[in-house]
Amino acid sequence: MEKLEARLEVESGELQTIRQDDESTAEEMTELKVDIERLNREISQGVRETKSLLGEIEKATEEYQTTVRAASKAKKEYDTLRVTCEEEKEARAGELAKHDQNIAALAKTVDPALLERFNQVKLHHAVPIAKIINSKCGGCNMSLPMVMLKKIATTDGIVECENCGRILYSANE
Repeated sequence: MEKLEARLEVESGELQTIRQDDESTAEEMTELKVDIERLNREISQGVRETKSLLGEIEKATEEYQTTVRAASKAKKEYDTLRVTCEEEKEARAGELAKHDQNIAALAKTVDPALLERFNQVKLHHAVPIAKIINSKCGGCNMSLPMVMLKKIATTDGIVECENCGRILYSANE
């Protein structure tokens, strides 16, 4: 932009010199006027582009500030909730330890193969077992084939949902 303005000043100076010079031709003056008009158009275009970019920068800055404020608010909320959760966890640590002991004692009474399968399914689902409700898996709500329903009712083995992989059990067990 500054270069264009400097060129405009040079061209304007040359035009003034030519006007004062008696030997200059009309063609030289016309050529300089055309150059000056072209430079003025380039400067005007540069000013418009600069204003447009400034508008975009202001908009981006405003969006950034909004995001920073929202992130700050979310972090404060998270920190507060984290402290609350940690306090609750510490307050109930004894209760959790008691339940962990109960789970360990019960795990000793379960068939190791069944427990291993349970733990494998638990890696993919928070609740690894599902109750059959209206001939559907209680986990994924998919309809179960009659063959599978009969197999669950007549055997004590592990039957898994073909869709979600959860271990199924019947409501009458």
